[in-house]
Amino acid sequence: MGTNDTIKGLSSPAARHGAILRTIWQGVEALVSRVSAIMIKRRSRLHLLDLTEEQLRDIGVNRREARLEGHRPFWD
Repeated sequence: MGTNDTIKGLSSPAARHGAILRTIWQGVEALVSRVSAIMIKRRSRLHLLDLTEEQLRDIGVNRREARLEGHRPFWD
């Protein structure tokens, strides 16, 4: 049963209104979660560019790999 079926099946306008608002809120939460995940990933990638050679060695990454990862676009 999809959202529209659920909303149509509700008896009162208030119940339909509540269901619509919940659906919108769920969409907003999903969007905020996705944007947050993208920002965390981007920040982590940029942090790689600031690490010293010793720090990179500790995590098993060389400078070239760090540069490649650090300059990847946020959507990748």
